[in-house]
Amino acid sequence: MANMDLKPHVSAYVDATPGKVADWVKFGPGGTTRGKHRFSKPVIAAVNGWALAGGFETAFGADIRIASENAQFGSFEARRGFHGDGGIARIVNFCGVGIAMEMLLTAEPIDAQRALQINLVSKVVPP
Repeated sequence: MANMDLKPHVSAYVDATPGKVADWVKFGPGGTTRGKHRFSKPVIAAVNGWALAGGFETAFGADIRIASENAQFGSFEARRGFHGDGGIARIVNFCGVGIAMEMLLTAEPIDAQRALQINLVSKVVPP
């Protein structure tokens, strides 16, 4: 997932019916970010550059996450006034409540080395 324009994404929810939201969750990234996917093979997320919002959450739906040295991670939903799709809850499992709350409530990005230190990625490699 890359370069999602947030304006149409958020505006789609303004007049959404419960059925439309359910369809989005069923067919959108919600299946992956909420652990509802059933892939028969391991999924590896290779992050090179920015992983924000949905891309950030999608990376946490993977079994293994590898970041390039220039990767940046962030959950900026707090800056936009909406919540994530479910993958954010996995951060607690990877790095604990304190770090997860700091990332989610401050909406401050972290670099690849910090992501490695707090267990969000398993390896940092050259771009």
